[in-house]
Amino acid sequence: MVLDPFREMRLEGVPPNQFMLSSVLNSSSSISDLQTGKIIHGWILRNGINLDILLENSIIDIYAICWPFYYAKNLFELMVERDTVSWNIMVGPYLHVGDMENSLGMFRSLPHEDVASWNTIMDGLTRNGHGRAALELLHSGLLEEGYKYFRLMKEVYGIKPKVEYFTCVVDLYGRAGHLDNAEEFI
Repeated sequence: MVLDPFREMRLEGVPPNQFMLSSVLNSSSSISDLQTGKIIHGWILRNGINLDILLENSIIDIYAICWPFYYAKNLFELMVERDTVSWNIMVGPYLHVGDMENSLGMFRSLPHEDVASWNTIMDGLTRNGHGRAALELLHSGLLEEGYKYFRLMKEVYGIKPKVEYFTCVVDLYGRAGHLDNAEEFI
């Protein structure tokens, strides 16, 4: 079913482009269809399709979600150019298997931590039972930056914060000795 548009295009002589291939890979990821992902990845390699960052991220995502994860890891390490999406794709699987060390290592290696990155790591940590690690990350001397990302989540990206995030901000202020700010925030 996921391959239908890909097959139809090829039957009509229309060569699939990076956007079409990325869409098929993303659809495969969303339903954890590793077999289709492998078919498309193999077709890309056999046909010498130019790998832009969108397509590379889609390929990494199928392996990161469906496993074997080491494929995703190897492909990530071979990437010439990485963006925030590339890094965020890699953070999740480490969290999924409880490997906080590598997940946090990936997060800290980000060339630029943005709202999406913070949201990925905080959500992943809390979702996988590592709320304490999420709090520790916020407490690691990133008071201003932590609050900035919390604010950006709401104001710029329209993300409705969860109770855990409010708690983290209050705790962040408290541990940094800014009880007035914590009280004002509440």
